[in-house]
Amino acid sequence: MSMMAWQYAKLVNNRLVDSEYGGEVNINFPNFYSVEEAEAYLMEHDIHATVVDAGPRVVGVVPKYPEYIMKFVRMHHGLEDYDNSQDKDINDMSHDEVLDACLEWEGIMGYGYTIRSWIKDIYGVKLE
Repeated sequence: MSMMAWQYAKLVNNRLVDSEYGGEVNINFPNFYSVEEAEAYLMEHDIHATVVDAGPRVVGVVPKYPEYIMKFVRMHHGLEDYDNSQDKDINDMSHDEVLDACLEWEGIMGYGYTIRSWIKDIYGVKLE
């Protein structure tokens, strides 16, 4: 995603992160201590983005799944997509529980077992 395509970015632990994918926007950016400071820097460098303060994140918890999966499960549990305060609990969930949470977040209710069975029957792969 090019920087010019941003609509907005989040300020998390004083670092800008891409609003859609959750990754750092540019590791060469300095730390920002306010939304206003980040917006001023972006404007000065002709980067068009609105910055929102996403608040602090818990440091030291390494997600077990890719960020987009973690976002689905966080939101399924009623958290903001960037709120990693329960990531340890999510890491402790079974693969089946994580898949079910992702499916339910996408509106596919009660089909986790069925989809896992189809994958086993079609691909010969038993998901565990």
